[in-house]
Amino acid sequence: METALKDVLICHCHNTISTDLHPLSLPGKSITHCQELCKNQLSVIQEKLKRQPVNPLLIGCTQFNTLFLSYAEKISTDIEAQNSASPIIFANIREYAGWSVESEQALPKITALLEAESFWHSYTTRPSYLQEVIPFSSSGRTLFIGKDFHQLIALAKQAQSLLSPEILLWEEKWGEGEEYEIFSTVDFPLHKGKIFHLAGVLGKFSLDIRSYSQAQPFSRHVLQFTPPQEKAILHYDMVFDLRGEPPLFQNPRKHDGYFYLSPDEPAAIQKGLFEAASLVGEFEKPRYISFTPSLCAHSRSHKQGCTRCLERCQMSAIAPEGDAVTLDAELCAGCGSCSAVCPSGAIQWAEPVEGIIQKLRVLIQTYLKNGGKTPPVILFISQSHGSAIIEAMARAGKGLPAHVIPVLFSHVPSAEVLLAPLVYGARQVLFLTGKATLMDQEELKRVTDLARVFLLTMGYPEERVELCFYDDPFDLEEKLYTLPQDIPAPQQDFFPIGTPREILRASLEGLLEHAPHSPHWIPLPPEAPFGKITVEEECTLCLSCVSACPASALQDSPEHPALLFNEEACIQCGLCQAVCPERVISLQAGYTPHQYRKNLAVLKEEEPAECISCGKPFGTRSSIEKVIAKLSGQHSAFQNTDMINRIRMCAECRIKDHFGHNHSLNPEKKGSL
Repeated sequence: METALKDVLICHCHNTISTDLHPLSLPGKSITHCQELCKNQLSVIQEKLKRQPVNPLLIGCTQFNTLFLSYAEKISTDIEAQNSASPIIFANIREYAGWSVESEQALPKITALLEAESFWHSYTTRPSYLQEVIPFSSSGRTLFIGKDFHQLIALAKQAQSLLSPEILLWEEKWGEGEEYEIFSTVDFPLHKGKIFHLAGVLGKFSLDIRSYSQAQPFSRHVLQFTPPQEKAILHYDMVFDLRGEPPLFQNPRKHDGYFYLSPDEPAAIQKGLFEAASLVGEFEKPRYISFTPSLCAHSRSHKQGCTRCLERCQMSAIAPEGDAVTLDAELCAGCGSCSAVCPSGAIQWAEPVEGIIQKLRVLIQTYLKNGGKTPPVILFISQSHGSAIIEAMARAGKGLPAHVIPVLFSHVPSAEVLLAPLVYGARQVLFLTGKATLMDQEELKRVTDLARVFLLTMGYPEERVELCFYDDPFDLEEKLYTLPQDIPAPQQDFFPIGTPREILRASLEGLLEHAPHSPHWIPLPPEAPFGKITVEEECTLCLSCVSACPASALQDSPEHPALLFNEEACIQCGLCQAVCPERVISLQAGYTPHQYRKNLAVLKEEEPAECISCGKPFGTRSSIEKVIAKLSGQHSAFQNTDMINRIRMCAECRIKDHFGHNHSLNPEKKGSL
C-alpha cells in the first residue's frame, strides 16, 4: 500500500552535529527537532506513530534503527490500523553529513538525503512494486571437512549442542592417509574421501565425494572404514571447510552456509561456529533478479548466441534452457553481474533501474536546488565494505566533504547507473570497493571501463567515473579531500523510464548535449550492448539472420532482395553471426549518436533473379548461382544444361519444364496422370 510520508524526526545527537538544521525545509512534511531521540525522547516516536498510524516516520539517524523499530512494533500492537510497510524509514545524516569538518556547509546534502529516502519510500510502496521473497530452511546438519582428525573431533563434539555435525576426513587418494587412533565413542557420522564437486547454498549443499567410505561403528584402537565406493552424493545444510586448500567455490564469501576457514585460526573457527548456530531455522531472502525469457538472446535454432550471464555467474545459478537460460533464485547471491551485462534487458535487477536512477535524480537536483554550491560527487558504497569506512572517517577523521554524497548500492551497477548522475549535474561518480566487498571486482572494472570509454570519446575527463580501491578510511579521506575542482559539470535533465538499455541511451544523449567533442562513432569494447554488424560480399541474402535476430535489428525488404539493419535495436548478441551459413557476418561494438544514426541501413542488396522462361522475378542471383555451382557436375540430376537451367526458373516454370521434357510423365503423351 502506498503511504504518504508526513513526519520527519531530526536528531542533533546531543549537539554533536554542528550543522544548523533549523532552516531545513521539506515540502509537505512536518519536521521535529530532537537532541537525544535514542534515550529520553523515545516518547516522540510514540506520539508521532499514534497520531499518524498509517503513515511512516522518517528518522534522520541509523545508529539505533533496531531500537526504534522494536519500539515501534510494541506501539503498533495498540493501534488498530496496521501498515504492511515498515513504520519507520531511516536516513543517515550524521555519518554522511553532520559529523564532518565541513558540516556547516552540509545542509543541502542533508536535505537531499532526506528527500531521496522519502522518494524511495513512495516508489517502493506503490501497488505495482512487488519484491518477492524466497523461503528456505536449515536444520543444522553440518559437515566438517579437514585433515586434522583430532581437531575435527573436538569441533564436532563442541557443535553437538547446537548443530548436527558430521566429519569428512580429506584424503587425496585412498590408502594414503594415516591411521586414526580413537579413544572415545564417536556418536556422529564420520566419513572419508575427497570432494570432487560442491554445489548449493545454505540448506541445500550437495557434495560429490570420490573414494568414499564410512567409519565402522565397531572400531577399536584405530578407525576402520568400509571398502571405498567410487562415488557418493551427500547433502548438508552447512559446510565447514578446514582443509587448508583452495576453496571449493570461486567466491566462497558469497555462499551462505559455506565456512572457508584456516585450520590454524581457532578464533575464526569459533566465530564461524557461533554464526552457524544462528543459521538454523526458517529464513527468507529477496528474489534479487527478474527474468523475462522471451527477451533472452541466448540461442535460436540450436545455435548459441549471447552467453554473457552464463560466463559471469559464480554461483552456477544460471543454466541454458532451450532458446533462453534459466535462473535458480535459491542459488542466486544477488551480485548483479548478470543484470549489468545483459544486453537485451531479459535479466534485470529486481529493483528497477529506472527507480534507482529516479532516486539519484531526486538526490542531485534537491542538493543543487537547496544551495549546493559545489557540484556534487556521488560515492557509491556497499553495506559490506563502504559503510564501515565512512563511519570510521566520521568518528575518527574529517568525515565526508560537504559535496560528497554517499549512496548505498548492493550489486554491480550497469553503465547507466554510473553515467546518469553526470547528466543531472554530478561532477564525478566514484564506486568504492576493496577487500571486504562481495562484488565481483573484474565485473566492476568492466562496467566502469565501459563508462570511461564513452566519456573519453566525448572529450570529458575519464576520471568523472572512477573505481576506487580503498580499505583504509584515512586513505579514502585523503582521496576525497583532494578531488579535482576544475571538472565541468553541466546539467541536463531527463526522466529515466523504460528498459536499462533505453535509459543508457538517454544518458549518453544527455552527455552528448554538452560534450566537448561530437563523435560520429564511439568504438566500444567487445560485449558492449551497442554496435553494428558488417556483411561481406559473399552474402547470398538467405535471410537466416533475420529470422534469428531476437531484437528485430535485421529486416528484409518487402520490395526487393535486401538485408536492412536497425542499429538502435542491435544488442550485439551474436546470433546472426552464429546462424549465418556463409560465415560472412561480423560484429562491431560501438555507439552512433542519434544525430548520425540511420533508421535503416542497407547492408546488402541485389537485383532479383528473373526466371529464364517467363521473366518473373524470384530469389536472388547470388543464391541461385551458388546452388548451381554446388550441384553442377556433382549431382546425378544436374548433369546437362537443360537440368541446370531448371534451377534458373521459377517454381511454376520448373514444373512445366519438367513435365515437358519427361515423356513418361507428360500428361499430353500419357493422356492423364
